[in-house]
Amino acid sequence: MKLKYNHFNIVPFETHMLVYDKIKTGSKVLDAGCASGYFARELKKKNCKVWGIDSDKNAIRQAKRYCVDTFAADVETLSSIPFRQKYDYILLLDVIEHLKNPNHILQTAKKYLNTKGEIIISTPNIAFLSSRLSHFAGKFEYRDTGIMDNNHIHFYTKKSLIDLIKRNGLKLKTFDTASGFSQISWFGHYLNHIPKIWQYKITRLFDTLLAYQFIAFCNS
Repeated sequence: MKLKYNHFNIVPFETHMLVYDKIKTGSKVLDAGCASGYFARELKKKNCKVWGIDSDKNAIRQAKRYCVDTFAADVETLSSIPFRQKYDYILLLDVIEHLKNPNHILQTAKKYLNTKGEIIISTPNIAFLSSRLSHFAGKFEYRDTGIMDNNHIHFYTKKSLIDLIKRNGLKLKTFDTASGFSQISWFGHYLNHIPKIWQYKITRLFDTLLAYQFIAFCNS
């Protein structure tokens, strides 16, 4: 079976690179929702040790090549982490929007953080400009990928994501945004010629409108 999301995005100022750059060399990392291990593969270049969890057994077989250890499980129902480790970082990248009860994994994950460890959460912004325009036109159409991915159960704005984090007893350390000018309806092709650094800076100024994804760095 072909995995829907199976590559590391090297575009600067988008989610993968923003998260990758924040992870310190030599860290212990738990990737919850690791897919094929594409993020673990990149983190190995920083001498990080990565443990992976995913519900897709086919993905887990691939992730074993890059992870110290892996476990096939649905993070939705996981009450404990099967590895005897405390982590510097626990990654929940594009995960919480797929969960019926995201509170559960946040409550579980924070028990496995080192003293200064962080949970890093990324999720699409349902209030992104193109989504607003679509909803204004009376459309709420699911797609194979993107913000309106047909596997998404929950949708988040900046406020609702921060509320979720605080509700679960986590402290928001840093909040970042991934730019998505190329995804803006009608004009994306032209706007994407703007240098990425300026796309990022503009997005930070108008994050609730222009952020394609939100990235939250949390600790307990």
